[in-house]
Amino acid sequence: MGVRGFFQRLFQDRVTEKEPAVPLPFSHSEFDLQLAWNVSTTGTGTLLSGEVKNLRWAHLEGAELWITALDATGENVAREVCYLLPNLLRQGDTAQFAIRLPLALPPGTRLQFTYRYRGSDGGDGGTTWSQSFEFTVPAAEELRQQPEARR
Repeated sequence: MGVRGFFQRLFQDRVTEKEPAVPLPFSHSEFDLQLAWNVSTTGTGTLLSGEVKNLRWAHLEGAELWITALDATGENVAREVCYLLPNLLRQGDTAQFAIRLPLALPPGTRLQFTYRYRGSDGGDGGTTWSQSFEFTVPAAEELRQQPEARR
């Protein structure tokens, strides 16, 4: 078994075509990807966890998801990245993500989601693509409160 096979087997449970066990309350869809996520607070941090589904490409690789919290003036107050695993998603496959921002986000905070990947329909050398959209953090009662993680 080569390195690629090793990692595909290691992370095979992270790819699914099934519906999530718990419905994810927030979503955004473009021509290429569908994202669905939950926002929860954990002490002084905010956790965004969800999934990304490949809608467009025969295979998509090297995907990364950046989430940036913007203050009222549009300035970056926190930014984190998640590299999606497995590295290769076939059309219809999903991958899970979890990004923890190091601050509790008040309602109304704008989050800028930016994703980037290389997509191919086979034999064409592929296309590098990047897309962004914004999401506004809802009122606190709409967010699922999570207990502080134990160390």
